[in-house]
Amino acid sequence: QYTLQELYLQRNENNELQSTVYRSLGGIEGAIGKKAEEIHQQLPEAHQQEFSYILSLLVTLNSDGQTLTSRAARWSQLTQSTQHDFVQAMVDSRLFVSHLQNNEPCFSVTHEALLRSWPRASEWIKVHRESLIIKSRLQEASKRWVQEKHNSAYLLASGKPLLEALSLKNDAALTLEPNEIRLINISQKRAKYRRWSKQGIVTLLFLLTFTSVFMSYKGLQSEQLAQEKRLEAENLLGFMVGEFADKLRSVQRMDLLDGISNKALEYFSSQDIQHDKTLFSFTRNKITQRSQFQHAQTLQAMGEVAYSRGINDQAEQAFLSAQSILSSLLKNDRKSVDLLQLKGLNAFWIGQLAFDSGQSVKAKVAFEEYLLLSQTMLELAPNDLDIQMEVAYGHSALGSVAASLQDYVYALQSFELALDITTKVLTQRPNDPHLHLVKTDFLTWIADSQKHLGNLAKTLEIHKQNQIELDTVLAANSNDVNIIISLGYSHWHQARILYTTTNYLRAHENAEKAKTYFNNALGQDPDNVVWQQHKMRIQILLFNIIQFLSENQTQQLSWARTETEQGIDFFNQSNSIPPLLINEIIKFYQGNNKWDLSMQFIQKHQITINKNNKINWSELYRLAYAQLLLLTARQEVHLNNTLNAQSKCEEAIASLTPLVAKSNSFDYLIHYVQAHQCTNQLNRVSNEIAILRTMGILVEPIF
Repeated sequence: QYTLQELYLQRNENNELQSTVYRSLGGIEGAIGKKAEEIHQQLPEAHQQEFSYILSLLVTLNSDGQTLTSRAARWSQLTQSTQHDFVQAMVDSRLFVSHLQNNEPCFSVTHEALLRSWPRASEWIKVHRESLIIKSRLQEASKRWVQEKHNSAYLLASGKPLLEALSLKNDAALTLEPNEIRLINISQKRAKYRRWSKQGIVTLLFLLTFTSVFMSYKGLQSEQLAQEKRLEAENLLGFMVGEFADKLRSVQRMDLLDGISNKALEYFSSQDIQHDKTLFSFTRNKITQRSQFQHAQTLQAMGEVAYSRGINDQAEQAFLSAQSILSSLLKNDRKSVDLLQLKGLNAFWIGQLAFDSGQSVKAKVAFEEYLLLSQTMLELAPNDLDIQMEVAYGHSALGSVAASLQDYVYALQSFELALDITTKVLTQRPNDPHLHLVKTDFLTWIADSQKHLGNLAKTLEIHKQNQIELDTVLAANSNDVNIIISLGYSHWHQARILYTTTNYLRAHENAEKAKTYFNNALGQDPDNVVWQQHKMRIQILLFNIIQFLSENQTQQLSWARTETEQGIDFFNQSNSIPPLLINEIIKFYQGNNKWDLSMQFIQKHQITINKNNKINWSELYRLAYAQLLLLTARQEVHLNNTLNAQSKCEEAIASLTPLVAKSNSFDYLIHYVQAHQCTNQLNRVSNEIAILRTMGILVEPIF
């Protein structure tokens, strides 16, 4: 349209449009760009200097960094006469158009082609591309914040989002809207607020507790006043603890509520016992539903604090009290997402407590409720990604219970459902490192299920897939210790399988990488005992692998033996060593003909394994107990005590039998076959030997 107008104005004497004029204009888009540059050059220098400011009002670059669009600017944003004259010149030249928008005088570019064909404009956009992308994100965030009535949940997150927004405040080339500036300022204040020290938070909560107790004490002057004050105190405490708990849960710092948990629990206990002698109950007909919800939030937070401190009885008491309140509220409101979410979280924690104590059936019932509530939330908000992940967590929790009951087929199905949901969510949140770690956790559990089903090749394939996923995430988050340690475990799993199937070169490569990742993690947290212990297991595995490598074997083996012995000396000073590491150290001593040291280690730690074994007769301790029995039997054989050795092996068979009845894990089968070899009963495990051979494993005699 603009080009046609120019062709018409420059027609010849015969009223003919000329192709020479068309070419001189630069074609359809070139005409408008050429005209813009001519008008710009005709303006005084003071007016030309306003170009950057004017363009920043008119240009929007979407957060994808690709889509360039124009937008309307208000005449009221022009605070200088030079700015006004610049825009007016562009309007007079039909490059800009003046119009009303929401009854306010505005101006905008006549056509977006101007932004592409005017070299001065396109170059400015190129130079300021990153700032425009950030500006676009800030505009979206500001718009959403205003739409949500300045809800604090929509403020800019600390870290990169806030730092990028702050950088725009110092960028002279871009102009921020008042709402955008206000959003940045308030977000910055919140970030400073969140940096309060633990002492400050605990002090504040202690003061709130003191206030609540003081108000309750004053209320005892009359029964009516006592009830009113008590309700006010609980309301205030419930609201504050609920708010703080939500924020601290998001950063996994529930421990910061530790200072108030006992005092608050004592307060609720003493007040409720005075009225009806039922812990944590209260007179509901005098309390609003919102107050009840806040009370349940408080109990929930207190339960999480108690759980984090290992006080499981107190945690269960708080969770069950919260459950009673929430169940009552849900009868009247089945469509409240907040209520369903809190009830689901409550069911999860009740299930987790049961699972930790070995009550798998009770845990399954609670986790089924958690999944059902999450699915109900998803029906109400089908596009909410966080709720979709709650459904995934529900499936994974049920998978864990199924695995503990040795129902590995159901466990595999549950973990695969969780993985499928997480993969779909990741397509919409591809840069979320936490979600990637969740995905790799699900992959690890799927691999473990496949291992128990006897699919060793599939197990190795999944661990490799997991490693590739983690490598990609680590490239974008190089210092994230959670990713680093997950990669260490992934390589370790691969190394164990490859070693067991005699693929020693690849096993050595993966074990070295696993050791490197654990060293990197310990560089960030050198006092992490769990990582130190697992690095020791990797070191022993490396020593075992190197024994089968021919190249430079002697020198490498000497180094590996020295490093392993130094590590064991360090752990010898500790009485707290995980059972599987205890067994691997004993096996190392026996393999190096250090039978005296082996016996000392057996005598020192067998009580620990036996004690744990009796407390928690789980798969882990059954396996650890059986391993210790076989190693003790080997020690007896060395001492020529054949009868004692066979007795230990018979006991190992009894310990492993419930495991191999439902699992084809090579960890179980190898020791099961070795125990029968010890008792000269290999004919009874021909089926197990055949299964191991299909995996590529030949069981070597250890006696």
